[in-house]
Order: sequence, then C-alpha cells, then structure tokens
Amino acid sequence: MAFEYKEKFKKDIVIDLIGYRLYGHNELDEPSFTQPLMYNVIRAKKTSPEIVSERLLSSDVGTKDQVENMKTAYFATLDQKLRQADAFAPPKRPSLQSTWHPPFTKENKFKTNITRSLIETIGTLSVTVPEGFVVLFNLEIAYSIAKISCGKQTQGDKRGIQD
Repeated sequence: MAFEYKEKFKKDIVIDLIGYRLYGHNELDEPSFTQPLMYNVIRAKKTSPEIVSERLLSSDVGTKDQVENMKTAYFATLDQKLRQADAFAPPKRPSLQSTWHPPFTKENKFKTNITRSLIETIGTLSVTVPEGFVVLFNLEIAYSIAKISCGKQTQGDKRGIQD
C-alpha cells in the first residue's frame, strides 16, 4: 500500500505499526530462552481475535453465533488468500527496479589471503556440536543442512535429518 501511495501521490508515507511476535523471530527461535519474562507476559495476553470477539459481544454488536461465523469466514478468507499468494507474481514497478548484481559470481573473483583450507575449517567448526551437548530438534535440522552445505555430512552422523 505504501509503495502504491508513493507512486500515485509522489509523497512519502509512514506506517506506525506496533506489534509483537507471539512465536518468536522465526521457526527456529524459542524466544522464552532469551526473553523469558517478556514472553510470559506475551503468552498471557489474549489474541487479537479474542479481544475483538469480546468487544463485539460486550457492545451488543452481535451474538456469539454471529461472532463465530465472522471468525470462520475470516479464517476461510485467509486460507483462500494464502492459496492465491502461491500463484501471485508481483507487477514490475520501475521505482523498485535496480541494476544491482550479486558480488560473488564465477566471473567476479576476489583475491584474499585466507586459504581455502582455513575457510573449510571455520565452516566445519561452525556446524560442529560439542560431544554431549544436547541440541534442540529444530536446530539439529539447521545444523544438518549446514553440514550438507559444507560437504561434511556423513551417513554415520547422529545429527542427520531424520524426518
């Protein structure tokens, strides 16, 4: 919306959005490990649908059945939009086009004093889990993918992708 507004009216727009991530930063994150107090507060909060439903009911705007039907219809719309998003191709916008090219290509090599062996050692160490250290399941998958990328995954590796 902001880009469409800027293109149509040639003016900047500010969107002031306040929110929180109920489930952390990404699918590998368990936010209560790093922010336990904050996520205790967040998990105790009601969800947006619960808040809106309570307000509608307490304001006598609708019955419980009407509110439930609205929620059902809303989530059905979200499901439909999600399916449509898979087939969506955004229109080309000249204001967002760029001539940027990635710096690392076969044609664009950089000289460095770091040996390939050192880079491989650092890469291997970065995905090596210390013996006896228990890793969360989601991180085991990430480590396995990283090991495969480094070419260090072996069939005997206990932390391979199992599912």
